[in-house]
Amino acid sequence: MGSLESNNDDTQEDQIFFYANHLMTSSVLPRVLQAIIELGVLEIIAKAGPSAQLTPSQIVSHIPNKNPNAVEMLDRMLRVLASYSVLTWSSSVVNPHQNGGDDQRRYGLGPVCKYFVRDENGASLVPLFMLSQDKLLLDAWYCLKDAFLEGGIPFEKKHGMSIFDYMGTNERCNQLFNEATFSHTTILMKSILERYNGFEDDKLKVVVDLGGGYGITIKSIIARYPKIKGVNFDLPHVIAHAPTFPGDRSGAILPPKPATDVKTRSIYELDLIMMNQEGKERTIEEFEVLAKKAGFAGFKPVCTALGFALLEFYKRV
Repeated sequence: MGSLESNNDDTQEDQIFFYANHLMTSSVLPRVLQAIIELGVLEIIAKAGPSAQLTPSQIVSHIPNKNPNAVEMLDRMLRVLASYSVLTWSSSVVNPHQNGGDDQRRYGLGPVCKYFVRDENGASLVPLFMLSQDKLLLDAWYCLKDAFLEGGIPFEKKHGMSIFDYMGTNERCNQLFNEATFSHTTILMKSILERYNGFEDDKLKVVVDLGGGYGITIKSIIARYPKIKGVNFDLPHVIAHAPTFPGDRSGAILPPKPATDVKTRSIYELDLIMMNQEGKERTIEEFEVLAKKAGFAGFKPVCTALGFALLEFYKRV
């Protein structure tokens, strides 16, 4: 099947068909991105320097392989990521189908790649992405319809127990989950501490993180505010692997009405991921009801960071 550049001859019906085709093949993007990450392609480009663009053959030269078609395969994979603006690209030939044109395209990191290569703290979204694409979680999606028809939790229908019980019996899953949350929280807390000043209150002496995983939230807070004592609280099999450190949980706010922007779409998708594991995201109104049922006298959203909301619950108003 051939392909043509998009042009003004495309009718509205053409565009609707293209969108239907895009939905039909939506699994391609995560599969390609996963392979590119596992091959270390993004890190290879990053090491070439800021704004660097490399040809597929230059990238392949850094990846041990026995495939004579590796350059062509990589180019075709990178084109997909470039079409989503994950990568930038340029071409040094007028006609990409002549003079070995496939190898003359050069690819660089798009702005979003800052979250898929390690930062100065060694953190990125890669561990969380790899968790979301792991067979353990993907298999649960095949039980979504049955969970709707019969009741129950997709993950539990597939694996016979909750995800947290499963992690207690499966070391690989436990490590994968906690590395994902550790890295994600490292990025998130950096942004939160730049925007939230509630920890500057002199009356604040102790912060307890319930379900704190490897403790990066507490570590981030007490590193900036050493006067605060931090307590990390989690299940025994989590704490057993958590590092010790000297001396408000956050969550996505579910928009009340559907919208088509990337931020809203990502929150709805996160809510479905949580639903598969017997969790959920909540609207402002649902958080307010939850606060009252838990005995809090007051509640208010304070700020947002990277799409997550920081909420304050008050014992007394």
